[in-house]
Formats: sequence, structure tokens, C-alpha cells
Amino acid sequence: MIKQQLCRLLVGRCCVPADQILSLAMSLVGNAREEILVTMDLAEELTKPLPTDYFHLLGSRMKEGVRLVRAGFGTEEDAHAFEERVPVTFATYKFFRVANGTVYQRMMLADRQNLLYAVDTRHGRRFFSSSRKGDARTFLQYFERLG
Repeated sequence: MIKQQLCRLLVGRCCVPADQILSLAMSLVGNAREEILVTMDLAEELTKPLPTDYFHLLGSRMKEGVRLVRAGFGTEEDAHAFEERVPVTFATYKFFRVANGTVYQRMMLADRQNLLYAVDTRHGRRFFSSSRKGDARTFLQYFERLG
């Protein structure tokens, strides 16, 4: 943990251990004040869904006024199946589908400054967190081009 804190202080970007990804994502959601931007692979979410605690936390944050914008990558059928499984009716929620073929980047950006993202390597998927303004700006631009 000290090594990660030093890393964050030195460069603002850290590799997140696999066993800490969900807790970091929930921390970003729990600490967001205005907005959460997130991408998801619809087929992956349908076959390996995130825990219900995660969706309950998102719901409570939206109820408190935090805006959630979710880009779902995949087919129309997968989008409908996801929306049926996780129905959301908050005014602070927006979902849009991104067609297959568009480059998918797994990411969560809270308040346009706290970032969690994945990089697929030949050794598997690696997750990183960043508080660097340049990283946040790059992922924000990516997200805005999707919708």
C-alpha cells in the first residue's frame, strides 16, 4: 500500500492489483460529487456481471444527484438484455450503445479527474488508476467522441 501511495505522489498513475479493482471502482463511485462516466462491454457484463452492491451504490449516488453516463459496447440485443437486468429510472442516468467495431476502452472517470482504466496486454488485462489531468483529459475526449 505504501508503494502505491508513493507511486501516486510521484507520477499520479498506478497499477491496480486485481483484488483491489472493485473496491477502487466503488470508492470512485462513492466519492464522486457530480458525474461518473463509464464504459462497459455488454456481452462481458451479461456473462460475468458485477456484484449487486456495485449497482446499489450507483443507484444511491444517482438518487443523491450524481450524474451517471454509461457507454455500452455491443449489440442491440445485449443492450436490451442489460437494461432489463439492471433497470435504471433516475433522471441523472444516461445510457447509450456503441456499435461493435468501435475501439473499446474500459474506463471509469469520476468528476472528470479520478480515472480507472484497463489496458489489454499479451499478459492479460491490467488496470490503472490516475489522477493526472492529462490522462483524465485524454479519456474524457475518448468518451465524448463515443456519444
